[in-house]
Amino acid sequence: MKPISILALQQIPGVGSKTVEKILALSDLSEPTCHNDLIEMLKNANVEFGRINIPDPQTAKIAWDKAHEILKLSEQHNIEIISRESSYYPECLSLIADPPVLLHVKGNIKALNKNSIAIVGTRKPSGYGKTRAKEIAKLFADEEYVVVSGLAEGVDSAAHMGALEANGLTVAVLAHGLDTIYPYTNKPLANAIVKNNGALISEYPLGTKIFRSYFVERDRIQSGLSLGVLVIETGIKGGTMHTVGFCEKQNRVLIVMKHPINLLDTTKQCGNTQLITDNRANIVFDTDDNVVLAKGIMQKKKDELLMLKSTQQISPVEELEQIRMQTFESIIADMSPNKYNLGYELPTIEKSKDETSVFVPANKLSPSSQYMGYAQPPKRKQRNRKIDEKQTRIGGKL
Repeated sequence: MKPISILALQQIPGVGSKTVEKILALSDLSEPTCHNDLIEMLKNANVEFGRINIPDPQTAKIAWDKAHEILKLSEQHNIEIISRESSYYPECLSLIADPPVLLHVKGNIKALNKNSIAIVGTRKPSGYGKTRAKEIAKLFADEEYVVVSGLAEGVDSAAHMGALEANGLTVAVLAHGLDTIYPYTNKPLANAIVKNNGALISEYPLGTKIFRSYFVERDRIQSGLSLGVLVIETGIKGGTMHTVGFCEKQNRVLIVMKHPINLLDTTKQCGNTQLITDNRANIVFDTDDNVVLAKGIMQKKKDELLMLKSTQQISPVEELEQIRMQTFESIIADMSPNKYNLGYELPTIEKSKDETSVFVPANKLSPSSQYMGYAQPPKRKQRNRKIDEKQTRIGGKL
């Protein structure tokens, strides 16, 4: 399907990436020529999978027109929109569990398919961390690796600058539309990246504003584009640790910089220390010679990923069946009373003496008073109800 068609679907309220994935899996898919075709596509997907939002004609028309407006603006800003069917779509990124259905690219699109390493870290690094981020980026750029980062302040900016100073390529992954730059102070850096044959990319179309969860989504793309992720400085929590998590899930090489003892700042590098102590790092980067080691391991990882891709390719029919099963599992998950339990116990309902509902934390109830997520009425009342029911049956009313 052409990018413009996918873009139009994305503009319909309630149609997210999972719905688009379901539509793309349909074997009898034809290219839409108007907004009414979008409605038909969604109806067909609803027949196959169920629980698909079907827009009214006016909503579909607005989405169709908006997509064409975005396409026109993208062309004016020299932004290319590519789908997973494009030969320019990054091969490494296509191997992750949830690759973006569309990528918006400003700059050198060919940079996306070169060997890459993501260099990430805190927005407020130590002086040593910032210096090393730039130096290490230069080393990898000299080895013709594309340096991937997120254009944030701190480590990200230093990594991009290091690659540029080495006349290398660097790619910035953004968590919003490419018509804006965040932080605004990095606009000159963004321009320099594009000017020097690098690229700015995003899975979000022009006009998409900043939203906190988009940064987490962005982190999966940083690691997905790359053969390895190098952590310069990080605390125990934060965006860098999100990228580390994606790196491990995506089976990439995790490289963690080890700081000299005399320069350790526990507040800024405690995440590094924990990753090394927990043996999660594939490579502990403590000397510049580690660049050669990292290159060798990342090349092996690339061969492994490509081999895995060739052995695990599935037919469209098998892919459709997988999506059907995922839909079924999500329906079952929605029926679970613990769906929204985010690490704390949900309140349960107990009947007070006057039969009014009150919320009682689950951990405050005795085991005998919990039943199907709710508190049972007192046994005395329950016994009386059984007697009433028996008398009613005898009276012939049931």
